[in-house]
Amino acid sequence: MQESASIYVFDELTSSLYKNTARVLLNKVLKELNNKICIFIKHNLEFTEGMDLIIVIKDGRIVELGSYEELMNKKGYYHMLMLSSGQEKVHKTDF
Repeated sequence: MQESASIYVFDELTSSLYKNTARVLLNKVLKELNNKICIFIKHNLEFTEGMDLIIVIKDGRIVELGSYEELMNKKGYYHMLMLSSGQEKVHKTDF
């Protein structure tokens, strides 16, 4: 990683990792890049609880955005995805 960059984009950073390994890696990345903008492109919903902003895209359009709490309380598309994936109680990361 270039430390001088102000924005980092991670596409499927943890997709092929075991859950515990993914959590450790994500925590390290976020700790190292604490004051930077990090964009995580993900298809699974694990570890989204601690993110500042979640943008939900469906069919190429933004359908919802907000914090984990806002999206879960809204009971919209993100909430439905969390329930259908069995992740209504996600594992919060350490950040």
